[in-house]
Amino acid sequence: MVGIEFGEYEQSRVDEVCLWVALNPKAFWSLVDICEEASRDRRLKSVGRDYVYTQAMLRRIAVEDPTIAVVRAHAPWSVISRYIIMLRPELSRVICPVRCRIDGPDYVEAWNRIVGTGTEFRGNDWYEAKQWYLRQSTYALGA
Repeated sequence: MVGIEFGEYEQSRVDEVCLWVALNPKAFWSLVDICEEASRDRRLKSVGRDYVYTQAMLRRIAVEDPTIAVVRAHAPWSVISRYIIMLRPELSRVICPVRCRIDGPDYVEAWNRIVGTGTEFRGNDWYEAKQWYLRQSTYALGA
């Protein structure tokens, strides 16, 4: 996000998650699927890392890596959840990050550099993607 100060720690967290996604694309997209399914359950107000981790374990999705505890740990989940919103902005209804230093790195640049190019994001960061979704939703309602 523009104007958010960040350091090597935040950039390394984003890079670690991108490397995990590059090495485990099926597991990453399974996490996206879990969040999409949860968003259809109107009883759920939000989806956090504990919910996603439990669902992944129940489905026997390998989301742990010897180098990073991908979903269970807070730092990787905070990055993964932001990427999920950038890819599926409608999931901002149930994934509710708060702006912080982890938003500072350029997520699109990191993804393109590590995972590969060609992925279409709905914003340069999660907040921009969420705003895109809100504009689309308002437009669809005829407001």
